[in-house]
Amino acid sequence: MLLSLTGEATCPRCKIEAAQPGPLSQVETKEPRTFDRVGLQEASSGTFSRPAVSNLAETPGLEPGASGPAKGGSMKLRRESLVLFILVLGHSLAAAAPVLAYPISPQPLWKLTGESELVVVAEVQEIRRIPFKEKMNGEEWEGERTVAVLRILESWKGNENGTIEVPYPAGLSCPAPPVYIEGETVLAFLEWAEKGWGGGGATGWSTVGLSYGTLYPSRDELSDFREMVRKAVALQAKGRVPGMALVDWLAEAAARPGTRWHGLYALVPGSDEIRSYYDRSGTKALNRKLTPAHLERIARGFIASPSVDVTLPMALAVLSDYRSKEVDEAAVSAMEGLYGQTRLPYWTLDSLRGVLRRFEGKGTDKRLARLEAIYEKTYEVDEDEVREVWRVARRELSLPKVVPARAPERKVWGVGETTPD
Repeated sequence: MLLSLTGEATCPRCKIEAAQPGPLSQVETKEPRTFDRVGLQEASSGTFSRPAVSNLAETPGLEPGASGPAKGGSMKLRRESLVLFILVLGHSLAAAAPVLAYPISPQPLWKLTGESELVVVAEVQEIRRIPFKEKMNGEEWEGERTVAVLRILESWKGNENGTIEVPYPAGLSCPAPPVYIEGETVLAFLEWAEKGWGGGGATGWSTVGLSYGTLYPSRDELSDFREMVRKAVALQAKGRVPGMALVDWLAEAAARPGTRWHGLYALVPGSDEIRSYYDRSGTKALNRKLTPAHLERIARGFIASPSVDVTLPMALAVLSDYRSKEVDEAAVSAMEGLYGQTRLPYWTLDSLRGVLRRFEGKGTDKRLARLEAIYEKTYEVDEDEVREVWRVARRELSLPKVVPARAPERKVWGVGETTPD
């Protein structure tokens, strides 16, 4: 969360008293303002609040209803908790960045690639913090400018090689900043900026899409990204891209485990309830343009690698009318993998609904009625009850016995599809 220079919270969804103690109170001082710009190393699962108004009702095969992690055996969606979570991570205001205090619209891969001048796989060699002083709005500011030093390993778009420096707003809290971690390999989407982020308005490379523009895919996922970025670059270089060429690209991205969120979000944005709430880009769902061949491709990808992450309810939304015993089994496998986790994430209820509807249709609404009613009143779902509903449904519906799918390992949270709201 950033404050305006008057100290007033500018995000209508994340209200904080300007008098709150800590780094934010520095905006009230008349002395030169000092900010300790620290890098965001990791974002834990945190807690998420459900938007008061959702566009899920407009998405075929999906209705409103989400849940979030909590303490004491229940999943709570509390924006106040998320605000505190973001503040702890951010530590301080971004000294000379533009005053932004609202999450940006989601930036899936097609958009990131199109807006980038340089797309690289790089080793983060060093994080430098360079002191600066400057005047802004007639007042003196001082702080640290944060710069990531990247050694380029692969260049997928653009012609840079060797080592580059990327200033970035490490202390930014809301919207979520880019994440550069010393010693890690990052997939970075960059543009040349005359006045880049990070104190002093330095000219140089700047990260496209903030937290969406720094990704940390696994080795297997990296091959998916490499293929899809290169295909996107080739298509976008032609100028206007025919609608079905884009749908073809999205379907392939959705079928690949590494890029699944990036394809599915453009197809059914409302199926990612948290991030789509902040989408002000006018993104239109494209799932109605999917052909049977597209659905078959997405289904095959889901069967080969069932989702045990935020893309599970998204994949179930796209495949809601696709009848396949193998997809049914993959969906149950994903749920078994999800229920094997110690804490259930906020999208568990959406996933449960999507899976059970494949076996009992509208009967799922009655089965989940009590959970939904509790949630509508309290924004809380009791984990024990959610687990019991699954146990009973398994028995009553004779769900197939399958090996639980494994959740993907994430080195870095708070980027891409795990960007906090």
